[in-house]
Parts: sequence; structure tokens; C-alpha cells
Amino acid sequence: MRGKNKSFLEDTFILLVIGILIYGIYSFFFSSDEENQVNENITTIEKSIEEPTVKENVSDEIKSDESILEDEKKDEKLIIEEKIQNETKTEEVEKNKENTLKQEAKVENPQPKESDKTQSTQIVEKDNLELFFETIRENIYKNIETTPINNGEYINIRVTILKDGRYEQLTLMDGNKEYFDLIKPSIYKVFPVKIDDSLKENFPRYFRMKIEAK
Repeated sequence: MRGKNKSFLEDTFILLVIGILIYGIYSFFFSSDEENQVNENITTIEKSIEEPTVKENVSDEIKSDESILEDEKKDEKLIIEEKIQNETKTEEVEKNKENTLKQEAKVENPQPKESDKTQSTQIVEKDNLELFFETIRENIYKNIETTPINNGEYINIRVTILKDGRYEQLTLMDGNKEYFDLIKPSIYKVFPVKIDDSLKENFPRYFRMKIEAK
């Protein structure tokens, strides 16, 4: 009886030792696998956390670069617009200066009106015509030969002068007829007279003159 109990205890002890060994071996291998799996899970989680962070950083950098480029473009656009505005203002200033100078020139040298031009032309023609008649008077006096008997005598004559400078009619308007007949040949010698082309449109016309014996 005692031998059987002893054998049972020995067997039980042996089984217990074997169980402990098996449990230890199992715990060793499976705990290592679990740790590896846990480590792998942690690594995976860290990677999944890091990847979005990296992506976000890259995205932020791209956005920052785009923002910088947009700002640079805006600055360039503003610079170009300011340059265009400055050029436009400069052109306007130059135009205003030119207009001012033109207006001042007009004030200093006003353009004559058409009526003023016509009036000026008429004055010049009148002066030239009077000068022409004065020349005829001088030539007539040069040709007249008078005697002391005729001193104090006078005549008023009228001559029609043609465009070619010849006379058409010599008429006594007033004065001593004898004196007129005496100097008539001297008057005829003055003609034809030379008429300037600018005056020819004023002819034929009358020429009047008072001749006094001196």
C-alpha cells in the first residue's frame, strides 16, 4: 500500500515538473511573438501617424510656395500698373504743356481773321495806288513848261487810265481853259504809264489832279 502511494506521488511530481516545463516553454515562445506583434502594431501606428504629418508638411510647403508666387505676381502686376500710370501721367503732362505753349503762341501771334486779311490787303492796295498816282503827278509837273504870264493859273483835270497804262480821255473839270490847252501836250507825254500787276484789277479808273502854274 505504501509502495503504491509512493509511486503515485512520484508520478504526480514528475507530471507536475513536465507541466511546468511545458508551460515555461510555451510562455517563452508565445510571449516573444506577442511582443513582436505588439511592436509591429506600434510601428504601424507610428508610421500611420507620421505619414499624414509628412504629407501635411509637404502640402503646407506647396501652399506656402504657391502663396509666395501669387504674392510675387501681385507685386509685379502692381509695379507694371504703377509704371503704366506714371507713363500716362507723363504723357498727359507733356500734352498739357504742348497745348499751353500752343495757346500762348496763339495769344502772342494771333492768326488774322479773314476780314482782317481782306482789310489789310485793301489798305496795302490803296497805299500802292496812291503811290502810283503820286508818281504820275510828279511826271506831269516835270513835263509842264510855264511862263510868268501863267503864274497863279490853275486847272482841275480828270484822266481815264486804262489797264495797259494808256489814257482814254483827258477832261478839264475846272480852271483856265487857255492854260489847259497850253499844257495838254505835256500831260499826254506822261502816258502810257507802267502799272504793276497787283494794281491792274483797279483799272480802268479816273485819275484827278489839280495843276497850278508856278
